[in-house]
Amino acid sequence: SRLRMRAVLFKRILLGACGALGLAWAGAHRSGEAAADPHFQPRKLFFFTAEYDTLPTPGGMGEQERIRAEMAQAIGYDTTVILPGYLSNLNAPELSGIQTRVVEQVTVEASRDPATGKVNRHTSFDVHEWARPGKPKLWFFSHRPGQGERAYFQNAPREGIRYNPADIEGEAFAVLSRAVAQVVKNRGFDAGFAADWHTGLLASELLRLGRDGPRVIATIHNGGYTGEFGKELMNHAALDWLQWRPSGREFEGLEYRGNVSMLKASLEHSDVILPVSRGYTEEVLEPRFTEDMAGVYERRSREWRLVPFDNPVDASAWDPKDRHHGQISHAFSAENLAGKALGKVQLQRQLFGDSGVDPSRPLFSSTSRLVDQKGWSYLAPALERAVIEFPEAQWVILGDTEGEFYPAVEALARKFPDRVKFLPFRENRSFEHPLTAYSDFNLLLSKYEPFGMTPPASKLNGTLPIVSFTGGMRSTVTHWENGFHVNIVYEGASSRVLLNESIARVLDSFRWAIRTYRDQPHVIARMRKRAMSDDPSPTPRHGELIRLVEFVMKQGPRKLLEAYGPRDPKHLPDADSLTSAVRAAPEAKCVKNAIDAALDPRL
Repeated sequence: SRLRMRAVLFKRILLGACGALGLAWAGAHRSGEAAADPHFQPRKLFFFTAEYDTLPTPGGMGEQERIRAEMAQAIGYDTTVILPGYLSNLNAPELSGIQTRVVEQVTVEASRDPATGKVNRHTSFDVHEWARPGKPKLWFFSHRPGQGERAYFQNAPREGIRYNPADIEGEAFAVLSRAVAQVVKNRGFDAGFAADWHTGLLASELLRLGRDGPRVIATIHNGGYTGEFGKELMNHAALDWLQWRPSGREFEGLEYRGNVSMLKASLEHSDVILPVSRGYTEEVLEPRFTEDMAGVYERRSREWRLVPFDNPVDASAWDPKDRHHGQISHAFSAENLAGKALGKVQLQRQLFGDSGVDPSRPLFSSTSRLVDQKGWSYLAPALERAVIEFPEAQWVILGDTEGEFYPAVEALARKFPDRVKFLPFRENRSFEHPLTAYSDFNLLLSKYEPFGMTPPASKLNGTLPIVSFTGGMRSTVTHWENGFHVNIVYEGASSRVLLNESIARVLDSFRWAIRTYRDQPHVIARMRKRAMSDDPSPTPRHGELIRLVEFVMKQGPRKLLEAYGPRDPKHLPDADSLTSAVRAAPEAKCVKNAIDAALDPRL
């Protein structure tokens, strides 16, 4: 038995070495231009998302999906973006004058009779294509309701209806996913990206159609939204009861806390799960950030299906040398910041009047929703104390009026009009670019932040970010080099924030920033120059996207699981390393099989 124990130990060491060797090959395969990348294969890709660019409303997910899709198109993939046919999208001014046509009509099952289990309703979609030279095609799935049916995606963003009325939200996205699955399989797509919970049932619906359909990469922009709907959705949207809770696998399937979770469906059935930053990929494994879903992420990580992929940023849209494509008045650069100083004076005059113009006053800005996730439970009280302690500082908050902390922020602006300005986002969206360009500091102190679009954009403009140490901001911001980190305080391993301690830490960060700005301008100048030297643009990421696509197409997760066995869920190699490990997998599998045979007690 002692000899056998030694053999088992030898097996583990050797297999670990094989796995490490495979991952180490990554460095030999990093390439320059995408066109010369030896891993590139022409593929037909789709991006299925509820938001794209400014459609139906501006937001981080929409901007990120646009950047990724345009990156795929630039690499050379045949790229199509798939969106719900929102009422607001089909009439959007951004699409006026673009050639359109209906490329397909599709009819799918829409509901099931709970008593008999039989499908009792079908519904149809028209697929409208917007073709734009040099850009990904846009496909809008426009619902064509039958007699007595309610229309899906008749949204009204100005009335607070982002996608659908709440009572048909789950049904609409579930049935849409079924229609998209049918079309992308019939049209011969190779692979596609499905963003967040809205598209979570796509992989499940493709499984119902057979295992020869396109591969699915689940992009997780914000796992805090689980797409949770009552169990009755199984019949209301004619979902497959075999997928509710597969026999013998209690925690797998669509079921989540007794309800249907579209996000969980995506995690269970997609080929690869792609959180939007390495920091967030690590955090989804912690119950603090994903509660009961952490176990699902951990299980899928053991199966080699959890892959980190830092979001790229469209640097050209925030380039101060190009005036943000005309969105700001004064151009500037890291070598010549005169335009930033002029822009700040202009901004101070616009927001605080002539009496508020003073370049020596530090200008802070925040462009975020006024909700708990964005940290306003501790940010609002810290801000109030800072306004009193440092009357020389100016604060501008560009946010929504629907968030639960809007009353507190609006009251603070009314109490201190010479120091605090609140701008409702809907009427003042045009201020987003000037605030990013001309402020001295930008705030994003979220409880959790999968990526965080604002800090990279702020850095490009020498506006130093003050951020919580979470998600993507763990890597995009380096403390005292190109911004400031704040460690929010939690109760043990729980998600409960200790408010007093967190307020104190946020307030301390304001003190560091204001005193450094006032007493050590050379430090601020050095940090600005360092921040503006970072390049977050998508071009360097082309090779990583190519490898990710090939890793999925070549069934990388299955091959690695067979070759190396389950991995440590917290060991998270990137797409480059995984692709190289797949190339080494046949040799590793051969070694594994030889060792298993040697240890077989029957021999």
